[in-house]
Amino acid sequence: MSGDSLEADARPLMSDFAEVSLPELPTLPGMTSEAECRYLFWMGSSKLRGTGDVVEVGSWLGRSSIHIAAGLAASGKQTHLHCFDGFSWASGDSNVIDLPLKKGDSFEQYFLENVSAFADRITSQRTKIKDIRWSGKPIEFLFLDAPKKQSDMTRCLEVFGSSLVPGSATLAIQDYLYFPAYSLAVCCHQLADHLSLKQVVLGGSTVAFHVTGPLDFEKIKPDDWDIRTWSVAKVQAVWDEILAPLPGKSRERLEPGRALHLYDVGAKQEALDAIRALPMSEFQRHKIKRLTSSHYYLSYPELFTAAGFPGTARQNLLSIVKRLRDRILRLTTAG
Repeated sequence: MSGDSLEADARPLMSDFAEVSLPELPTLPGMTSEAECRYLFWMGSSKLRGTGDVVEVGSWLGRSSIHIAAGLAASGKQTHLHCFDGFSWASGDSNVIDLPLKKGDSFEQYFLENVSAFADRITSQRTKIKDIRWSGKPIEFLFLDAPKKQSDMTRCLEVFGSSLVPGSATLAIQDYLYFPAYSLAVCCHQLADHLSLKQVVLGGSTVAFHVTGPLDFEKIKPDDWDIRTWSVAKVQAVWDEILAPLPGKSRERLEPGRALHLYDVGAKQEALDAIRALPMSEFQRHKIKRLTSSHYYLSYPELFTAAGFPGTARQNLLSIVKRLRDRILRLTTAG
């Protein structure tokens, strides 16, 4: 797993990082997979040169943070980790871990306790993504976990992007391969002239890019990326390019995103064709079935039905109401 050979032949590293030995760390709750934990430790311990700080957006209770920080400590460098999170308890969080908190309470104190072994190199900041601010200091590693939609992704790019050190910085997106968050992959494709695929974490949803040149967001303007107005031809061409370099297991995680994007640009027949064309691997079938009971069904009922997982009568009624409400909101905004 030589970084030198990787940089020499410019091929992306696709690995579950099973060869990486982790130090003894607390077992913390979170959605970060074991492979992703090994990747984050590997990045912190052996891949960073010390050309800038490390930033994480979306730390929750510290599962990813502690692996980054442990890696930084193992490297012997004095690199600092800045953790940004809303630190606001959500109703569903209690399904993962039982803490004496109610919806809206701050859980930052629990995060700080969980990562206290590395308190000297971690700074936390409680903030919503739309309110994030950055000092402008150079960043060598930016790990985005919180963004799930285009507006959050573009906000993070605008805040931190220009601080990424060209030639040495890495931009890693934890939910890149999570197909309901397909806009993350599309946004990265918009920066194809400035980013080069560097790592794909097998056994997780994380994909990382090498920042090859300066990100000048005075010119790039992510707010102008209206990816829901694209032509069908452009959507298809971009998705061919996004999926092409991914290995099979990673590709199947993201592949349904093409159908969602087509649906969102109003190309419903093409979206249905795309969902029906999926290989429907065991992973895809399990994931789509699981998401049928989520809020995503309300936005894409026809796609779930075409995939073989129709919702309930109540879900279909709620879906109609949601789409009417969204249409009225668009008309009101346009007026």
